[in-house]
Amino acid sequence: MLLVAACRERASTTSSAGSGPRSDKNARCSVRERGKVAGSAWDDRSVEGEALVVADRDGGIRLWNELATGLFGHQEADAVGSTLDLIVPEHLRERHWLGFRRAWRDGIDDAPRVALMPVLCADGEVRCFPGRLLPIKGPHGKLAAIAGVYSVPSDLDSQLFAMG
Repeated sequence: MLLVAACRERASTTSSAGSGPRSDKNARCSVRERGKVAGSAWDDRSVEGEALVVADRDGGIRLWNELATGLFGHQEADAVGSTLDLIVPEHLRERHWLGFRRAWRDGIDDAPRVALMPVLCADGEVRCFPGRLLPIKGPHGKLAAIAGVYSVPSDLDSQLFAMG
């Protein structure tokens, strides 16, 4: 899994800069095509009411919906074209990119698992959100993108997290 590191991990073990792919703010490309992710059979309407972040093979954010802006605070114009470093807490980046590359090499489960996922929000705070990672496959069944789908944390999520 990509960023399913434990939210409990608060100890900062900062990684060296550049551990992930570099950001290219000018590389704004749309992966949406009539409500679907281009080149795949995946329909983003299946995640209505949830924050959606879609990343390409290089970790570039290609789709960022309004609910992602509402939960994380980053504006779509700033997010699309950036890398996932925008939302990956610095102390988790090295582990994230190792897992990200492994997911592209080995694939990820079609069966989504929900986990509390740490997100670096626009205000600089790291907050945990219930989320799941979904593979987006192209027309020949190969991984075309990875979607992170996040929900608003419920009271139950907070209680479970506090219990450890």
